[in-house]
Amino acid sequence: MIVGLFENSAELKVLRSRPDAGQITLVALTHEADLAAYQSDFDYYTIEDLYDEAELYRVTMPNFGHAFELCGLLDVHLERVMGAPLPGFTFFLLQHDLRCILDRFWHRTWTLMQLTQRFGSCHIIGFAPATDGLNPADGQLPSASLYSLLIPAVAKTLNTSLEMLPRATTVSLLETRSMTSVARELLARARLKLYRTVRYVVAQRLMNALLWFRAKLTSTDYPILVTTAWYPGVRETVRAWTGRHGAHLRIVRPPKWSSGQNGKATMMENVMVTAWPAVADAIRSTGYLNVDGVDIADLTLPRFCWLWNHRAGDAIREARHIAPIYERQSKAVLFTQYPAEESELPNLIAARATGCPVVAYQHGAYGMAVPDRHVNVMEIQPSDAFLVYGSGTARDLASGFGSDPRLCHRPLPNVGSIKLEGIWRTRTTRPDPIYDVCYVTSYPNTDTRYMERSHHPPIALGRLERSLLRLLAGHPQRSVLVKTVNLYGQYHFITKVVRYLSPTNIRILTDGQFSDMAWCGRLIVIESPSTVLLEACATNLPILCLVNLDWLNVDSHWLDLLQRRAMVATSVDDFLRQLDDILAGWPPQKRNSVDDSFLLEYGIHRADGRSAERAADALAQVLNEKRIVPANY
Repeated sequence: MIVGLFENSAELKVLRSRPDAGQITLVALTHEADLAAYQSDFDYYTIEDLYDEAELYRVTMPNFGHAFELCGLLDVHLERVMGAPLPGFTFFLLQHDLRCILDRFWHRTWTLMQLTQRFGSCHIIGFAPATDGLNPADGQLPSASLYSLLIPAVAKTLNTSLEMLPRATTVSLLETRSMTSVARELLARARLKLYRTVRYVVAQRLMNALLWFRAKLTSTDYPILVTTAWYPGVRETVRAWTGRHGAHLRIVRPPKWSSGQNGKATMMENVMVTAWPAVADAIRSTGYLNVDGVDIADLTLPRFCWLWNHRAGDAIREARHIAPIYERQSKAVLFTQYPAEESELPNLIAARATGCPVVAYQHGAYGMAVPDRHVNVMEIQPSDAFLVYGSGTARDLASGFGSDPRLCHRPLPNVGSIKLEGIWRTRTTRPDPIYDVCYVTSYPNTDTRYMERSHHPPIALGRLERSLLRLLAGHPQRSVLVKTVNLYGQYHFITKVVRYLSPTNIRILTDGQFSDMAWCGRLIVIESPSTVLLEACATNLPILCLVNLDWLNVDSHWLDLLQRRAMVATSVDDFLRQLDDILAGWPPQKRNSVDDSFLLEYGIHRADGRSAERAADALAQVLNEKRIVPANY
């Protein structure tokens, strides 16, 4: 038996042009490949047809504990490099990244191994990667498809014959669209990129430099709010803090050149590089880089090396550079929404080293559906307090504290979301909707998938979007705005589907935030419960939301409250049926009053418009408590 594995339309074309094409069993590996095969009307399988999602989650869940153990191992080696004890350092620095690498490679390896479970002994045809290096923007992400990297290792382990063909690329825009439309799109993208570049370089970098020098030259004896993240709600909290507590604001974000490549930095980098071989041997010896006999060490260790040399080394160097600013403040608090993100790590390390308390602020729909270990590790554990939107969020997050000894307890003050309040306040002054339907997509977690039973399988998600767009196109009298994101090719995938369907009533929009266009549709259609769902609930518009119980673990109380506010489908078939019924019986039935119990528990906490004041008071409470014991970072 011959099995042909393909990831895009170009690879499918190559397989179908072979003399033995009639003997090849086609297997689509991605949602784009699934779309290409569907449009070509060939018989084929998808990789998701060959395994059970529940079993995939079961085999990958141990990676959470493996990442913890790897962090402890790295701590030991980092202590030797730095000459000082650093307990828990790499936990904040690398735990999430380590888990992501393990999950991504385990996921792809295990699913490929299911080929023999379905087809038995076979001859596999795959496509070689275009490049085998690291992603220059983020070394933990693959620069090539993980499938293309892993197919040879899996075939070798299974003792299966393999034929690797040269990489085939998808057709360009010029082959599928007119020169005029392509030129217009490319020009618009160039103008937008130029505008964003100028704004960042001229405005943001200049302001950061001025604030940096101001922070280095001043010290005070009164509370200072130190913030590094200008996300929605932070500015309002700062204003409330200043008005209620008389504090001053300092932004501590050193310019890129301030900690530059001097002799000290170079020496540190050399030390990290020199230490890496011993670290690599220790990681390999754990056995965590072996998936049912498939050795993935040669593919994963370069990414671990990148984290060790760059993520850890750069963060320590910058933290040492800014730590004196924290030391000169008699009282300060680090206020951020992404404490363990790469851009925030130097400040987190400096705060921990000087005993400065850290307060994080929820920035999305965390804790809505499942006790999220990812949030606990990335945002709760690095913080002395974690400000949440509502009591439901706090309850769901706290429910995971006792479920795993590796998860930590932290205060979870209920303050509400300032951004959601902004939408909620405009209910009485909202503009008239422009479209009948506003359909909000999510992005497919392909090579970036994180195994927490909180993401849709990418091919299944692509099929859902294809079916939903076909349904919307079948009601041409209803105008539709599709709000998508240009992440992991999602915008291009939706564009391909719409171009194939050729509807007259659908417009695609990728720029901007949903919160800026929350009132543009008479009906909001959401395919996945996320931050957008909270923003939609802040309006008083009808909502249809898919909460697929085959893909997601949800809390029963959370689901009950959501069903009081929105029309909820718990399966894809039910989702499509409900939408078809709504479109056929237009307009959607309106309720006499909107039940805001879901929004209050998971979004704004109280309907008083005082989220900023509550956030400021929570910051003051943390600051007034005993200063934490400094760690030697």
